Amino acid sequence: RLLLHLTSKSPDYDRLIYDRPLTDCQFKEVQIDTSFASSLFTSASQSLFESIRNPMANDEIRATVSSDDPMSVYAPSQSLSSIFGSISTKVLGSAPQVAQAKPVQGGFLHPAQVMKPPSATDKMRRRFDKSKLGPTQNSSYEAYHQRVKQNKLMASKVAKSKQITMLRKYRTGELPDIQIRSKDILEPLISLITRDSTTARLVLVQVFKSICAVTPQLNVETHFKGQIESMFKNTTNTTGFVNFLINICYEQNQLILSPHLIADCALKSFNFHAGIMLLEKQLLQLPPKDPKRKKVGGEPASEDRQEWIQLVKLYRAMGEEDTLKGIFEKKIAKTNLSKEALAAEFRGDFVEALSVYEKATKLLDEGKEVIDGVVPSPAEIESWENARLECFLMLTRWSDLYENTLAEVENKPMDLYQERLIDPYLNYYLLSSTKNKEKWPQLWQFIGASFEDPQKRDTLEAKYLKEMAFVALTQNDFDRSRYYVSKYYQHFMLEFSKLQSFDFAAKHIKLQSLQNVIEMEEFLGFVSKESNLKGIYHLDKLLSKWNQRYPSVKMDSITIWDNVVTNRSIYLEKIHEAMTSFKSNSEEEGEESKLKIKDHLVEERADMFRDIANAARRQSNLYVSDLYLRSALKSKSKKKEFSFSYFQSLVKLYCIKAEQTKSIDESADKFAKALKFIEGKKGEEVISNQPELKSKFLYLQGKVFSQVAQLSEDNSAAVKEAIQKNGWDLSSIRTNKLNHDLNMKAYSSFEEGVQLASQYEREENEKGEGNSKAIKVASKAHLGFALFCDQLLKGGKEDANLCKHVIKGVLEAMQRQFPGASDHFPRLLEIISSHPETIPFFMEKVAKIEVWQMIRWISQLIALLGMPKEGKAVIGILVEIAKKYPQAIYYPFKISGEELMVQSEETRKLIQPLQHLLKIDAIESFIEALQKLTHPEHRFKDWTEQLKPHMRQSKRDVEEVKAICMTIYEDLLDTRDPNIGSYNKKFASTWVKPIVTAFGKDGSLLAKMSNESFSSHLAEWNDKMMKDLNPKKTAKMKLTEFSMWLQDFEQGEQNSGEFIELPGQYTGNAAPIVEDHVKISSFDGSLLVMGSLRKPKRLKMRGDDEHDYPFLIKGGEDLRLDQRIQQLFAVTNRILAKDPACLKRKLQINTYQVVPMTGKVGIIQWIENTKPLKEIFEEELAKDSNKPKAETSILKLPAAALQDSWIKSFGNKVVGKKRLNSCDYYYAMFQHASRSETEKQFLKQQESIPADLLKRGILATSASMETYIGLRSQFAKTLAVFSIASYIIGIGDRHLENFLFSFTDGSLIGIDFGHAFGTATQFLPIPELMPFRMTRQFVGFLQPLDTDGLLKHNMVYTLEALQQNKEMLLNTMDVFIKEPLIDWERLAKRVAKEQGGEGDAQVWFPKKKIEIVKRKLGRENPAWITVSELKESVHASSAYLPHLQQIVSGHKGANVRAQVPMLCPTAKDQVDCLVDQASDPNILGRSWFGWAPWI
Repeated sequence: RLLLHLTSKSPDYDRLIYDRPLTDCQFKEVQIDTSFASSLFTSASQSLFESIRNPMANDEIRATVSSDDPMSVYAPSQSLSSIFGSISTKVLGSAPQVAQAKPVQGGFLHPAQVMKPPSATDKMRRRFDKSKLGPTQNSSYEAYHQRVKQNKLMASKVAKSKQITMLRKYRTGELPDIQIRSKDILEPLISLITRDSTTARLVLVQVFKSICAVTPQLNVETHFKGQIESMFKNTTNTTGFVNFLINICYEQNQLILSPHLIADCALKSFNFHAGIMLLEKQLLQLPPKDPKRKKVGGEPASEDRQEWIQLVKLYRAMGEEDTLKGIFEKKIAKTNLSKEALAAEFRGDFVEALSVYEKATKLLDEGKEVIDGVVPSPAEIESWENARLECFLMLTRWSDLYENTLAEVENKPMDLYQERLIDPYLNYYLLSSTKNKEKWPQLWQFIGASFEDPQKRDTLEAKYLKEMAFVALTQNDFDRSRYYVSKYYQHFMLEFSKLQSFDFAAKHIKLQSLQNVIEMEEFLGFVSKESNLKGIYHLDKLLSKWNQRYPSVKMDSITIWDNVVTNRSIYLEKIHEAMTSFKSNSEEEGEESKLKIKDHLVEERADMFRDIANAARRQSNLYVSDLYLRSALKSKSKKKEFSFSYFQSLVKLYCIKAEQTKSIDESADKFAKALKFIEGKKGEEVISNQPELKSKFLYLQGKVFSQVAQLSEDNSAAVKEAIQKNGWDLSSIRTNKLNHDLNMKAYSSFEEGVQLASQYEREENEKGEGNSKAIKVASKAHLGFALFCDQLLKGGKEDANLCKHVIKGVLEAMQRQFPGASDHFPRLLEIISSHPETIPFFMEKVAKIEVWQMIRWISQLIALLGMPKEGKAVIGILVEIAKKYPQAIYYPFKISGEELMVQSEETRKLIQPLQHLLKIDAIESFIEALQKLTHPEHRFKDWTEQLKPHMRQSKRDVEEVKAICMTIYEDLLDTRDPNIGSYNKKFASTWVKPIVTAFGKDGSLLAKMSNESFSSHLAEWNDKMMKDLNPKKTAKMKLTEFSMWLQDFEQGEQNSGEFIELPGQYTGNAAPIVEDHVKISSFDGSLLVMGSLRKPKRLKMRGDDEHDYPFLIKGGEDLRLDQRIQQLFAVTNRILAKDPACLKRKLQINTYQVVPMTGKVGIIQWIENTKPLKEIFEEELAKDSNKPKAETSILKLPAAALQDSWIKSFGNKVVGKKRLNSCDYYYAMFQHASRSETEKQFLKQQESIPADLLKRGILATSASMETYIGLRSQFAKTLAVFSIASYIIGIGDRHLENFLFSFTDGSLIGIDFGHAFGTATQFLPIPELMPFRMTRQFVGFLQPLDTDGLLKHNMVYTLEALQQNKEMLLNTMDVFIKEPLIDWERLAKRVAKEQGGEGDAQVWFPKKKIEIVKRKLGRENPAWITVSELKESVHASSAYLPHLQQIVSGHKGANVRAQVPMLCPTAKDQVDCLVDQASDPNILGRSWFGWAPWI
C-alpha cells in the first residue's frame, strides 16, 4: 500500500493513460481467449503493469466480448474458493470466440451487466408461471413466492451492510470514454490490497518484477540477494511478507539461496508450499553436481543436494509421508538396506524396518564404509538413525527411544537445545520421558534446569506448551497446568490460522494434538470440584464422554492413539488419588469405597488398552497390539473372570499373526494354537448362557476353521503336524480328507452360529426393545455364513444347499439393511443363472427385501429378462421398482426393452407388466425431443447405415426396408411436425423432395433400387449435407432451432401427476424420497454445440429447486458401456473408502452420471470448470510459438513430423503391395525397427517439445504456490487411482482429449470409454501396447519429484485394495456376460472369424474378458497379459505378431517387467511392471500418431 501510495507523488499520476479519445480509434476485430478467467487472478495480476506500460499501438482498440459469447458460462456454486481459499473463478469453455465489435446503446455498461444472461426474467417466468399451475401447485407457488420475498428482504439487509464506495466515476454517452488517469486505476487497487492480503502479495511481486524489467542494469543477485537473505533470517513470523520474499526469489532465476535457509524460514513462517516450490525450482534450475571422487570399493557417490534434504523437512511438516519417503527412496537412499527398510515401513511392519535399520547402523559401528556395494551418503546415514527413532515411536518402545535420544548427546540432556538437535531430539526426549513414570524425576530436573536459562525456557514455552502442561500435571501443580493449557489454546489458534488453505494434512496433524489438551482440561476441571470426587456418578459421565471420543482407526496413527490412552491412564491414577483422599463416615465404608473405585478405574484402563490393541491390529501394527493386549489381560486377570471381548481380540490377533508369518510351518502352528485356545474356552459359562456371545464365538471359530482349511489345501502335511504338535483332538478329522473335514467343522460352526444369532434377535424383539445390537449380530452371522458357503462354491464344490445358504445369508443381511450386504447381490444373480433349481427359493426370500436396495443393480436385473428362467425370477423385483420408483427404471428398461421386444414371444409376455407401468408420456416425449437435438444430417446417416446391410443382400427383406424408410420420413422429413425446430424444419424442407422422389415415401422405390444406385445417391447427398451442416466449430445455437417441445416445456402443463425427474438421482445408497427429488421445470433457451464430429450439445435443465443442471446430449451412440464403466468406478470407490490406507490418503476416482436413454441417445453429466488436457497443452504451445491457439495443434508439431517421417521411412520394407495405407508403415516398423533405433527417434521427438507444458499450464491457472501444490497433489492421486482402475478394466484410447483437468481441485477425470476390456489392444489397427498413459508431460508435471512418492505408492495402495476385494468388482462385471453390448457382439464375431470359426462368440467373448480381469487381480505380470491379448486379436495371424510380443515382453537388461516372473510376488512388483511398460520408449515410440506419445 505504501509503495502504491507513493505513486501519487509522480507527475504521471494525473496524466491520461490514452492521449486520444475512443472516437479517434479504429476498431479491430480480434480473437478473445475466453480461458483467461480460469487463471484465478494469476494471469490478470501478471499482465496488469504490462498493460499500463504498453498501450495499444496504431490507435487501435480491442473489441469487447459480447454478451452472447458461447464459451462464457458461469461457474457452479462449488469452486476452488469453496475448497481451497477465497478465490472466485469462472467456468470457461475451450474454443476461442471472435467477439463482434459493436457500440453499446444507452451508455457504458458495467461488466456485470454485460455478462448477465439476457433472459434471466424469462427463466423465472417459465419456471414458475402461476397462471398455468393447478390448485396444489398454486399453493406451492405461494410458498415459493413467500420465500422469494424473504430472500429479497435478507438480500436488501446484506446489501446495506456491504455498501460499495465508488473511488472513481464512469463516463456515459454513446461510446464509453477511455480517457482515464493512472490514479483511476491505482486508487481502487490500493483499496483492494488494503482488504485482501493475497492480492497485496501478488501486486507487490508484480511491482518488484516491473522494477527489475524496466531497470536492465539492475543485477538482482548483486543488489538484493544479501538483503533478502537477511530478511529470511530475521523475518520468520510474518507469514504474508515471507511468502512475498519467496515469490520474488521464485520469479528471479538469478537468485539462488541456501536450501537450509529457505526451509528454515518456510517452516517458521508456515509457508510450507512456497518453500517447496522454491526448493524444487532450484533443483530443476541447477544441474546435478559432478562426483568429486570415487569411494574405495564402491560406486562413485555424488555429493548430496541439500535441496532434497530440506524438502523432506517441509513435506514432513505438511504430513505428506508418502512423498517424503519417495524422496528418500529415490534421491537419498543408495543401499539395498534402506530400500528394504522402507518397503517394510510401507507394509506397516515396523519391527522388520527397525531390524534393518539396526543392521545398517551396526555395520557402520563396525567401521564398514561400503554397504551393498555403495558408499552411503551422510544424509542416508543420518536418516537411518532418525528412522530408528521413528520406529521406536511407532512401536511405542519409549525406553528405547529415551536411551537412544540421550545417546545422541552422550547423556547430557541440556545439549538437546543445540540447533541441529532440537528437532526432533528434544521432542523425542520430552515424549519418551512423559510416557515412562520412572523417568519423571529426571524430566522434572531437566525442566527446572531449563527454566533457569531464559532462552531455553522460551523454547519450551513456545513449542512444547502441551508437554509443559502435562509435566505440571504429573507434579500435581494443577494451576500451572491450567495456565499452560490456556496458553496452548492461544498458540494453537495463532499457528492454525497461519496454515494455508491446501494444508489439509498439516491441519489434521495440528488438530490431532488438540484432543489431548481438551481431555487434560476436562480432567483439571473434574478434580477442581470436590463434589465430583465424592462418588462415581460424575466420574462415569467423564469416562463415558472419553469412551465416545477415540481417534480414528483409519485416519490416525497408533502414536495418536497411544498419546490419548497413556494420558488417560495417568488421569485415572490422579483421579484415584484424589477420590481416595476423602474420609468416609466409617473406616470400613471408606475401604470398601476405595476398593470399588480402584476396581472401576482398573477396569476402565484395561478396556482402553484393549481398544488401542484392536486399533493397532487393524492398522497391522501387531507388535503394539500384542503389547497393549497383554497389558489389558494382565489387569483383567486380577479379577479372574472371563471376558469375551478380550478373548475375541486375542484370537483375531493370533490369526493375523498366523496369516502374516512367512513360514508355512510357523503359520500352521499359530493357527493350531488359536484353534486349541478356542476349543479350551468353549465351556465358559459366560458363552454357554448367552446366545449373543455363543453366536459370536461360533462365528469366530468358523472363521478360524475356514482359514486353516484354506491353508491345508496346499500344505496338508504342515497343518496335520501342527495340530498333532499342539495336542488338538483329531478324532473327528480324517487325515486323508483334512481339507474337507476342516471345512465341515467351519460349516457346522457357522450354521449353529446363525441359529443362535436368530434366536437372540427373536428374544430381543419379543422384549419389544428393537435391539439394534441384536440386528447387527444376526446380520453379521448370516452374511459371514453366506460368504463362507460362496467360498466353497467357488472352490469347486457344487451343492444346491450351499447356493441356498449364500442366497439366504445375503438376503437376510439385506433385509436388516446391514452395511455392505447389497454389494453381494450381483453374486446371487450369478448363482441363480448357474443353478436354476435355486430360483424358487430366491424368489421367496427376495420378496421380503425393500426394493430400493436393488436399484444399484437394475442393469444386472434387466439383463436377465432375456433368459426364460432367470427372467421369471427377477421380473417381480423390477415390477415393484417400477411401481414405487418408475423413473429409476424407465431409462434402463427403455434401452434394453428395444432388444427384448425382438426376442421370443415368452419374453414379450414377461415384460408386459413393466411396459404397462412405464408408460409415461412426458418422458417419452422428452426422449424423442432429445433425439431431435442430434443434427439431422447425422441422424440421416445413422438410418442409412441401418439400410446398407439390407441393400447388399440379394434377397432383401422388403418390409424391413420399407419400415426403415417410413421411420426416416417421420424422424427427418415431416415438415408438419410442430415439435421440431427451425434447423430440423429447414433440413426437412430441403431434402423431403429428393429423398422421397428417390426412395418413395413408403420405401417402395428403394426396395427395388440397386445397391450401386443407392450408394451413389448417398454419396451425393452426404457431401451436400456435410457442406450445409452448421456450426463448423464450437458455438452457441438456440434451442428453438432443434426442438420446440423442449423450448415450450413447462412442468405445470404436463398431464396430471406426471413430471420428469432430473436423471441420475437414484443411487441405491438409501431409500429414495421421490418428493424431494429435483424435477425438471424447463430448459435453457440456448445450446452449446461442440465442434467434434457428432456435434454433441450441452443443454441446461432447470430444476424446480431454482438451480440449472447442464448435461451433454450425445446422439447416435449407445452409452451403456460408459454407464457400466461408471458403475465399476463407483464400486471401486466403495472399496477404496473401506481400505484404511486409501481412505487416509483420500484416494478416489471422479465419477459422473451417464444415462443411456435409447440405443441412439443418452445424456452425460456436464462437469463444470474443467478443460481437456489437449487444450491446456495447445494453449502453452501457442504462447511459445506466439501463434493463435486456433492455429496450434499437437498433431502439427515438429515431434509429430519427426515420428511421421520415421514411420514412413519403413515403406520400402513393405513387400507385395503397391499402394500402402498408413497401417502398412507401422506394421513394417514393428518388424524392422530395433529397440535402440526406436528409443533414439523417440528421444528426438520428445526433445523437440518443452517437458513442462502441463506444469506451466496449471501454474498459470493457480492463484498462489499453495494452490499449485494442492492441484498437483490431487492430480497425482487421481492419476494413480485412475491408472490402476483403468488397467483393471482394460480402458484404452487414452489420447489427450479423453482426459479432463478439474480447476476446482486438480482432479484428473477420464471420459469417453469407447475402448474397454482390452479392445484397444485387440481390435485397433495399430494396437495399444501400454496399460495406461504415463507419458513425459505427466511425469514432468510432478518434477523434480519422482513417480515413486506421488504416484507409485498410491497405485500400490489402490491395487492392493482392489485385489483384496476383487469379488465385488467381478460380480458387478457379470452384466457384460448376461447382456453383452452390440459392439461386443460385433467384435466377438470378428475375432472368431479371424481365428477360424464362429462358435458361440457372444458367450465366449465376454467370459474371456472377465477372465483377463481375474488374471490382473491375481497379480499376473501385465506384459504376459498383453502378449496373450495379442494372440487372440485381429493381429494374431500377422507376420509382425512375434515382434509385437517381443516389444511388449521387454528386455531383461533394461525393463523391470522382463525381470519379474509371470506371477508378480507383490502388488508393488506388479505396479513396477505396469509403470515400466507404460513409460517404455520402445513401446511409446511405436504408438499410433494420434495418441501423441511424445506429449
